Amino acid sequence: MTGVQTCALPISVNTFTCQGGHVYLAVALDPHWAKLCEVIGRPELATAPGYATNAERVVNREAVNAAVAGWCAAHPVDDVQARLGGAGLAVARIDSYADAARNPHVLERDMLQDAVLEDGSVAPLTGPALKFSRTPTRVRHAGRHVWW
Repeated sequence: MTGVQTCALPISVNTFTCQGGHVYLAVALDPHWAKLCEVIGRPELATAPGYATNAERVVNREAVNAAVAGWCAAHPVDDVQARLGGAGLAVARIDSYADAARNPHVLERDMLQDAVLEDGSVAPLTGPALKFSRTPTRVRHAGRHVWW
């Protein structure tokens, strides 16, 4: 899983495959890049020609992403998140739908609500994001789309 990048975003901002899952990583500033290089065991890349500045990394996007992807692929997803996050980098594990449905925050906010479908079966649907103390919001029905 590698995201498609079509503009000069800071590098590396991408998704990376790890053992047992994926992470989203955003390295926006040169000091962040230096820290990432340290964590992945490639400190020489922090100052190497073609890698030292974001402008250089944009030009060399494929090589930069390959270096990060190679390291991520060799490590378990939880380890990648812990090590990169522990270094102060913006990283997050990408949850599956099943993982997201079991997330304590999702459960506490009642974000999945059982709804009766047209065929009479019941399925959890994404509930309203806005929550009101005096007017609870619920999924009332799940039917055909109505196009106005």
